[in-house]
Amino acid sequence: MRRVLGLILTGLLCFIIWATIGSGVENLKIDLTVSKFVKSATLIEEKSTEKIKYYEVKSKFELEEPTTTVIGNREYPGYMGDIICAKTADINYPILYEGVTYYVGGHAALCGFPYESKDINFDLGDTFEITGFGSNITAKVENSYDFLNGHYKEFMVYRVNTTLENRFKAFLNAMSYYGQSYNYFFIINKDSKKFCSDLVSRSYKEVGIDLDSDGVAPTILDIMSSPYVYLTYYSKLDRDGTRHIYKLV
Repeated sequence: MRRVLGLILTGLLCFIIWATIGSGVENLKIDLTVSKFVKSATLIEEKSTEKIKYYEVKSKFELEEPTTTVIGNREYPGYMGDIICAKTADINYPILYEGVTYYVGGHAALCGFPYESKDINFDLGDTFEITGFGSNITAKVENSYDFLNGHYKEFMVYRVNTTLENRFKAFLNAMSYYGQSYNYFFIINKDSKKFCSDLVSRSYKEVGIDLDSDGVAPTILDIMSSPYVYLTYYSKLDRDGTRHIYKLV
């Protein structure tokens, strides 16, 4: 019995070490990508105000689609099939906040264009998403920009390096899960796990793109550090209340 218990504890310790190293590498890669993105940006004075500063990052290749969605006189982060991510957790308990942020990340959602089904209508710029601890997969009608600004001091938008057709297919794949129940025991029943980063990951996996680098459980950090995505938008709120917005053009 002691030997079995010892093996279990050894295995658990090895898993913790492996997860700690893996998450450390992912966090470092994400931070370096964001840092490089910010350093290469140019402030756009004519668009900036005292509380909102706009920056542009010149793309090294020609973008076939814009990196934001414009509705009237407002501009929202992301385009069809882009992945909106928050690296930090939306949790008020310090120790839990640090642990979830380091090992998992905060939030992931897919951007969508106007889409109509028998269940829901999307407005331009709305995101399709599910919550990490919700009871059902839901489609948020609240616009992504307002939601993220209200919950996170910083967030990013990533584009999967594939065609717009594949990004649209991924969005439709996510829509096919609408209304399904959430299963907390995803480790026991892998096929039934439905949390925000899993929805994004499996929706793209169905078009042949695997965003889950370790194959255990797709986390926000897995998606953000994937070699198949690139950063297109970054937003950060300073302590003085000034929000800095960086956009790839």
